[in-house]
Amino acid sequence: MSDKQVDPLVLARARYAELRRQGKSKPKTPIEAHLGHPLSLRLAVTAKCWDCQGGDADPHPRWRIGNCEITDCPLWTVRPWQHKYGTPTPKGLLAEENS
Repeated sequence: MSDKQVDPLVLARARYAELRRQGKSKPKTPIEAHLGHPLSLRLAVTAKCWDCQGGDADPHPRWRIGNCEITDCPLWTVRPWQHKYGTPTPKGLLAEENS
């Protein structure tokens, strides 16, 4: 790619960012993403973990999924956001636990 050509991914991200700024686009939940691609195993696992941890009702569902303690769940070893395992508890959750 020459200096004058712009990567199509960069253009797409810029367009999506502009749509978000205008309020015309919002990110899909994992469940919505799975419904758009019902044959995707990865999206199905992510959607199930999202549902199990309470999804949008929880302020930090990705952290909760990554730090899931239900090790006897058949999806535990393939759950998304495992890179968050062992990371500090988000401040929003600490405030809830202290209440």
